[in-house]
Amino acid sequence: MPEVIFPWRKIQNSNVGNVARPVALIELRANTGEWKSFEMRIDSAAPITLLNQSDCEELGYPLKDSKEDKPIQIHSVVLGHWDAHIRKLDMRIGEETISARVGFTVGGDHERLLGRLDVFDNFRITFSGKNLRTSFLRE
Repeated sequence: MPEVIFPWRKIQNSNVGNVARPVALIELRANTGEWKSFEMRIDSAAPITLLNQSDCEELGYPLKDSKEDKPIQIHSVVLGHWDAHIRKLDMRIGEETISARVGFTVGGDHERLLGRLDVFDNFRITFSGKNLRTSFLRE
């Protein structure tokens, strides 16, 4: 697999001015089999990838698999506290497909986060603040 490079996104912060955030365009396989793209902030502090309930619906999956499916509590420095249901989905980064656990939070929308679980152990991920880019290389 060739190295996949994602440029960082610059945002305006009222306290410090322009700030660049590492983001990636990640694809998830929908219930129909087609791939759907989502821009996510790459967050090495997030233990799991977190998306919104509305993203789960867009992918065509029920938020809960069964009556017994209970949400888990997710605590994030970036997002705060959320209840989330975990699904194992096909995820594609560049040309590489992995099976990854993804948390879909219950309720309102928040910033999408690409977390470590199942992602960081499949790729060598290099953050370059100098060049404002992040590269992914399959290991």
